[in-house]
Amino acid sequence: MSRLSSFGVLTIFATSLLLTAGCSQQSAQSLLLKASDIWSNRPQNRDRIMAIVRLSQPALLEKAHLEEGRLTVSPEDREALLVEQTKKEEELKALSPDIKIFYHYRWALNALAIIAPVALEEKIKGMEGVSYIEREGNFGRPILASHGGVPKGDGDIVTANSVSFIGAARAQEELGITGKGVKVGILDTGIDYTHAMFKGAGTKEAYKSIDPSGLAVGFPNERVVGGIDLVGTAYDAASPIFDKHIPIPDQNPLDEGGHGTHVAGTVAGLGDGVKHYSGVAPDAKLYAIKVFGADGSTSDSVVIAALEYAVDPNGDLNADDRLDVLNLSLGSSYGKAHILYSEAIKNLALGGIAVSASAGNAGHSSYIVGSPSTSDAALSVAASIDHMPHNWQFDAVKFSGGTLEVLAEAIEGATTLPLSQVQNLKEELVAVGTLTQDLSDELKARVKGKIALIDRGEISFVEKFKKAIEYGAIAGIMVNNRPGEPFKMGGDAPITIPGVMIEFELGKKIKEQLSQGAVVADLTSGERIKKPELIDTLTDFSSQGPRSIDGAFKPEVALPGANIISAAMGEGDESTTMSGTSMAAPHMTGVFALLKQAFPFLKIEELKALAMGQAKTLKDVAGKTALWSEQGAGRVDAYLSLKASAYFLPSGFSLGEVQVLKRKKLAWEVTFKNLSSRALNVKFESSQSAELGLEVQGPSTVAAGESVKLKIYSTLLAPQEQSAELNGIILAKDADSDAVLARLPVMALVTRGDALKQKGLDVFAAGEADEADALAQLKIQNAGPVAGEAYFFNYLGRDSELPYETGINTSRSRLCDLQSAGYRIIEKNNERLLQFAVKLYTPVTRWQGCELSVLIDGNGDGTPDQELAGILGDNLSGLDGGDYQSVLLDVTKVKELRKAYEEAHGRGEDSAKENYAAAILEKRPMKAFNQSTLSIVEVSLDKISVSPVGELNFKLQVLNEDQSSREGDDVLGGAEWKSVTLLEGGQGFLLIPEVIKVPAQTTQVIDLKLGAKAEKGVIYYPYNSWSKAPGVADQQSDLVTKNYVYGGL
Repeated sequence: MSRLSSFGVLTIFATSLLLTAGCSQQSAQSLLLKASDIWSNRPQNRDRIMAIVRLSQPALLEKAHLEEGRLTVSPEDREALLVEQTKKEEELKALSPDIKIFYHYRWALNALAIIAPVALEEKIKGMEGVSYIEREGNFGRPILASHGGVPKGDGDIVTANSVSFIGAARAQEELGITGKGVKVGILDTGIDYTHAMFKGAGTKEAYKSIDPSGLAVGFPNERVVGGIDLVGTAYDAASPIFDKHIPIPDQNPLDEGGHGTHVAGTVAGLGDGVKHYSGVAPDAKLYAIKVFGADGSTSDSVVIAALEYAVDPNGDLNADDRLDVLNLSLGSSYGKAHILYSEAIKNLALGGIAVSASAGNAGHSSYIVGSPSTSDAALSVAASIDHMPHNWQFDAVKFSGGTLEVLAEAIEGATTLPLSQVQNLKEELVAVGTLTQDLSDELKARVKGKIALIDRGEISFVEKFKKAIEYGAIAGIMVNNRPGEPFKMGGDAPITIPGVMIEFELGKKIKEQLSQGAVVADLTSGERIKKPELIDTLTDFSSQGPRSIDGAFKPEVALPGANIISAAMGEGDESTTMSGTSMAAPHMTGVFALLKQAFPFLKIEELKALAMGQAKTLKDVAGKTALWSEQGAGRVDAYLSLKASAYFLPSGFSLGEVQVLKRKKLAWEVTFKNLSSRALNVKFESSQSAELGLEVQGPSTVAAGESVKLKIYSTLLAPQEQSAELNGIILAKDADSDAVLARLPVMALVTRGDALKQKGLDVFAAGEADEADALAQLKIQNAGPVAGEAYFFNYLGRDSELPYETGINTSRSRLCDLQSAGYRIIEKNNERLLQFAVKLYTPVTRWQGCELSVLIDGNGDGTPDQELAGILGDNLSGLDGGDYQSVLLDVTKVKELRKAYEEAHGRGEDSAKENYAAAILEKRPMKAFNQSTLSIVEVSLDKISVSPVGELNFKLQVLNEDQSSREGDDVLGGAEWKSVTLLEGGQGFLLIPEVIKVPAQTTQVIDLKLGAKAEKGVIYYPYNSWSKAPGVADQQSDLVTKNYVYGGL
């Protein structure tokens, strides 16, 4: 059999695809359908898709055998996979010559990445041997603030740096563990292999002389020993132009973005002790696996191709040359369990390859931790703050005047002139207000040559500073308009004067003093504010877990990610600072390299356990312990990880999402292993929040090398609030010395359950023919210990449940599977509102992945005129962000705006942005119940397009943004339009209260009125018992049966 390289095949097909795509104007602007878009703003031309076709045979790594570092695959398994892929490729070509294959996956997945006509998607899905087809998603490019050079005041960066802070320098010096012999792949923007930290030429000229798409001069070298550019310079997976989605690989992985170079320096760069310091594993060998173009995003298909490359860099179907550790400083928020990456990274772990992945930079918001770090076998890394002086000692602005003399941290703007470029900036302050109106001539004269004291609000920071510059101000002090910490001011344009934000209370004091006399601000005072309490705390940007949907333990560890010094791309031997979990992950990648050198034959889960079991628990600046969902197991110490004598498996335990009505006891087992060569006398202790109630049962002696099972019990109490994260920790201690041998953080995500049930609906009429205008009394009983909520709606119908599937497809997402829906008209704040309720079969932790869409056809022509969307504020360009919103859109206008956006990019206007603000007819709140199956959207009745006789024609659907979903758009009752009357009194039930609150241990009676149309009623209980098992009914909805009190008809 001839040598077959999947990457050689990629080059041939990608080139031919690009030539084919350029044959017509239509195909050149062909656009992808993105599942996460609302219905209205989907691409106008959807003739082709890019997708991954998963085949039925197991991937090679699933069948491989790993023993003492040697990975073997039987010839029979290899041949079976190749035969299946060849056969499927032939069948796809026979189905249509327009189907092109641009990646073959064999190790991490058994799959083909294809471009195909969208009209053939269902046929491909139905082909024999196809387990599923998944449209590819994309990851946004990491955009992080960076500043050149070593920050002011750092002094000796050799002994005090992020590497020494995590004990890696100590491991190198005392244990001689440096990552020697370990191969590390950096999946990123590439690596500037000309940089001095990688033993390149170390000059700016060397970098500039290289064409990123041409010959790789100076690569490979002693430090960056291998790699590949999987995409090419022009690649951008998020571009509206289809051609840019097509990867054009080459052999030159030169960095064009700077991100990958910085990451690589942290892992294994060689520092000079002046401009930069050496990485965590300075003797590891680097592989530059370039998955981003010069601009824009990357995609699932490319990243999985990178995982494939890591297993078999030369493509000869022999994994002897595989890498040992991978760094993935990329991702998207709200990562889930059911993603292709879970399967692919799990298979890499089977092959002995460790994956360190950044948790994301979305901040401390529950469940927002990002994919692919949420893959089971990946180690998800949060960002913490190290002890380098620039992270806890800050330049100060000195304010003085009269009795006022105070220092404030100089929190500069993102685009204002840096104070480091200014000397002797000391001048009087002049208060100028918000600058929303022109200043008086007298005030203009006063502020000229002075420092403007500006109030935040009403217009952007950039607009305010531009006006201050126009009036001749030499700097600006922005006063926050609300209590709380000041922050770095954003902006989309450079500002030519310095700018600093101060807190509201300080601004108030300064203004009081200005009313009595002058106040001088010294922006270059040379004084510093010290905040040592920041050391070993989490950054405010680090994404919080747990994992969406199932509450798994993510992130898993924390490492330094604030203002990290490393190599600056294209700058020869210079450094730059960057912040993000992108900077934290490579610290863990380096630790993995050290662990791999020390323990080459341990499983990946064991290496994770060593790092997590020896981590340090982090606290906030007030001394309060951070949640496990924020910090993972804590901040990793490389030296202690290498010296560990024991560990727990799993190494971080989550009980997941648990409903508790009052009290519930759970039991489970964990493994404790003694890694040492001597027997351990051990005792197990626990501490936890009162509602978690941990008890541990285990042996008192564990023999050398022995693994034992521990029985753990947890008695959960229902939280006071609707839901809560409960934390605890189990410590294994040496019974003789009381030293901690290993630690196991435990968490539970507990939702307080309701116990509501309908006790009948009495209609005071003789029968259906007589029920119009009659009184109806609904009885709801609450058997629970706390008050509960119920929501009554006119019933619209039920949708079928996705069938249960076995094998590979059990990992496919069942989220957003629509079960039923209802509608009602209510009065709220003197407005008449139409509300739609949607219930799913399976509960969701958050609703950001399941978007509600009601298409409205006002003129009856079968084409939507409006769309009522229930979405997160950040999910539609033109909304102002924020929480979940009910948004009414003009569909025609949305399509016009989308078309204009596409045409602009077709003309080469790459800076064109989507913005649908002009198409928004109304915005209202959306009621999205977390840890529930229920969500409610609403719209003002007078905003809706209805027929002349008051009929509302609509299609109600739930859109799933998850590419791994088994179903994309789930339409209630299929493709047919539904209709209801919105005329007053025309519904089945009238005078419906917005919410029915039922006190504990009582039965509530609610008066309703029957309308002109005989309709069923449905009650939704958002916090009654849920069910996550397919085919098992929950208790979150109840169809109402009418009992006619007077009977007889």
